[in-house]
Parts: sequence; C-alpha cells; structure tokens
Amino acid sequence: MEPSRNLEVIPFVVPRLRRGAPDAEASGNDFTGGVDLRWGLRANLTANLTLNPDFGETEADIANITISRYELFFPEKRTFFTEGANYFRTPFNLFFTRRIGERLPDGRRQPLLFGGKLTGKLGPYTLGVLEAKTDATRFRDPDTGLWLRAPSANFFVLRLQRDIFAKSTLGLLSINRDQPSGDLGASERVHALDLNIVHGPYITWASQAAVSRNPFATTGGIQRYALRSAFQYNSDFWEYYLTWFFRGRSFDVSQIGFEPQTDRLGGVAGITYKPFFGHHGIRQLFFNWNYDESNDTFGNLQEAGADFDFQAQFTNFWSFRVRYSYNRTRFHVFTPDFQRLDLQRVYPEPRVRLFFETNENRPLWLALRYTWKKMVNFRDNYYGRGQVYEAELNAKLAGRAKLMFQGEYDREFLLDGRPAQVRRLFVVRFTHQFTQRWRTRILAQFN
Repeated sequence: MEPSRNLEVIPFVVPRLRRGAPDAEASGNDFTGGVDLRWGLRANLTANLTLNPDFGETEADIANITISRYELFFPEKRTFFTEGANYFRTPFNLFFTRRIGERLPDGRRQPLLFGGKLTGKLGPYTLGVLEAKTDATRFRDPDTGLWLRAPSANFFVLRLQRDIFAKSTLGLLSINRDQPSGDLGASERVHALDLNIVHGPYITWASQAAVSRNPFATTGGIQRYALRSAFQYNSDFWEYYLTWFFRGRSFDVSQIGFEPQTDRLGGVAGITYKPFFGHHGIRQLFFNWNYDESNDTFGNLQEAGADFDFQAQFTNFWSFRVRYSYNRTRFHVFTPDFQRLDLQRVYPEPRVRLFFETNENRPLWLALRYTWKKMVNFRDNYYGRGQVYEAELNAKLAGRAKLMFQGEYDREFLLDGRPAQVRRLFVVRFTHQFTQRWRTRILAQFN
C-alpha cells in the first residue's frame, strides 16, 4: 500500500506599527503576509516552499566575544533552511545558508521573497535542490550615513549523490549566486565533486575538489581551486586521522559558503588511544595527540600547533579533561602604543585548558572550563596573556521546561602584567514545549 502524501500549509500575517524611530523612514504602519508549505511527495522525497517569510520565530544569535582575524561562525536557525540541511553538507563548507538574506551593515536582514527546496532519495540517488531570491533593499551605511543599495540576489543550489559500493558515495555540488552590481554583494559560483569511501566498520576516506568563480579573483589556474582529502581509522581503542587541504589565493566562497581562510596549504595529523579502564570508578581513558600546520601558497608559515589531550570518563559518565596546546601564529608586529606595522612575526601561543563535565543525559548538567593562555589580540593590536573562566548549566524542569545558563569571564593582560581588558558574557535561555505545535522561548544575554 502506497503511503499517503503529507501536505502542510501554514499562512501567516504580520502587522507592524512603529512611531518615533530615530530614522524617519522606519516609522509608520506595515502589513505583510506569507505562506509556508511542506509536501511529502513520496516516502523519501519532500518539497518545501516559503513565500515572503518573516522568520519571526527564529531565536536570536548568542553573542560571541571571541577576537579573531577571521569571520566568526554563527549557526543557521531559520527552520526553512535547517530542515534537510544535511543533504547539502560536504567536506568543505561551500554552502552556508546564512548568506541568503544576510545581515546588512545597519543590522537588518535583506528580506527573502521566496524559497523552494526539494530534498530526498530516489533509489541509489540522494537529491537536494534549492532556489531562493532576496529582495532589493536600501540601507543606511553606519559609517557615512549615506543610503546605499543591496541588489536582489538569486541563489540556485544543486546537490546530487550516488551510492556506490556497499556504503560509499560519489557527489556533485553546484552553487550559483546571481546578483547585479550594487553597493553590496556580488555574483559568485562554485562547483565541486566529492568522494566518500567507507570500508568496513572503522575506515573512512572523504575527499573533495572545488573550483570557484567570482569577480574579485586576481589569479587563475590552480589558485581558483580547493582540494581536501581526509583519512580516518576509528575503532573501539584507537583512532588515527590524517587530513591534507589546499585553498588557492583566488578561491573565494565568501558570498555563498563559509571558508574564511584562503591562500592555504597544510594538513592535520592525530592519534587517539582510548582504552576502557574499569577500575577506581573510571570507565574509559583518552590520550590524544595532534599536529596541524598551514602555510600560504608562497610557502610562508601562517599557523601551526600541537595539542596534547588527556580525558578520564568516570562510571557515572562525569568526565575530567586537561589539554596543553602550543600554537604559532603569523601576524603583524605591534608598537608599544598599539599600532600595527607592515612587518610580520610568528607569535607563540601556548595554552592550558581544564574541563569538567557532569552527565549530560541527566536532568541537571554542569560544565566548568578554565584556560590560561598567551594570545594575539587581533583587534586591539597587542600580544599578551589571558585567563578565561567558563560555566554552563542545563536543567530540565517540571514538565517540558528547560533552563540554560552560560557565563564567560575573560581577563587579558600585556606581557609585563599590566591589565589590558576584561570581557564578560552571560546568557540565559528558557524554553517550554506546551504541545507539539505550541512552545515559548526566552533568550536574555549581556556582554
């Protein structure tokens, strides 16, 4: 008997009334509406459609107080894009759905006019097709106060995977962003092939080759390509892994994916021994060593480091972990008055981290972390020392209520001991699932 088709249609309306906004153009009345549709075409094939979505139910991002010279990653939370996201996942993060309707410099998101998606499996083939179009939007530049324009952008993504051998796959991914020239954004394309080999219960080998096209490329040939190959052996007691990667100087997916580091050639190697102990309340021990290094395509060291990791998991599934890392980072030379020179040097960044966690499957879960480090402050231009204290608490309350608390306290000093800065982050999240379709969420954060 053929299963019945599941059709779900959710229309919505959103009225807005705003008075006294700092920007006169933002004041006034607004009334919009849209519809979400989900249709189970077959048992393993689903179509999704959204028209003029509001995404008002999407939870806000948790603040990140990390200082980095690279773009920070924030996960996708919009339901239309999170459903079936695994169909578009590959070794390189070539498709990052947050590029669709990305935040503009003034903090607003570029509106999404419509989105359509088809995901599922047809025999030996796994299929993912997505198309989405954003609306042309005017925004005010926070630095100059001028009104600028973000043109409409159309995204088309095709993902096709073929089952081969017993548990392996061969895949194709094509991502196309078409956007007319304007004050923000640009057209961009990337096409990729990937191969995932699974041999027996322990061995996997995943590889991918990708080529990008964008208007900002300064060189061609191999510099437009990215290559990656990763081997892993993972048994009950041993794990070995070895990864090699290359991302050329002109490989750029900044408008469609998330690979912020380009002009890189390097790799990662590691080994883990994880015996079951069974004495003195200890269930299992973990000993890990890994080494990573990346150079630019001219051969200059950019980053390198080694980690030594020990973890003990107890019979009650609590765990204690200690990690020593010695990393090296190439960056600019700093002056005593916090200026950055064109000269560069390699900075050592040793750090020690301590972790303690209780059983996360219990109604009450607690995690404590402490870090001592030497670090480069990429924003404020100094090399110094730091101490980070972190705590996280998750509690399952009566019924279907959950409470989460997260706190981070980061102190930084110059090498001579003078205090440099303090950063704090406190997050509280409360959720309650009344029924399958009705829930409430509260997120409060301070930094």
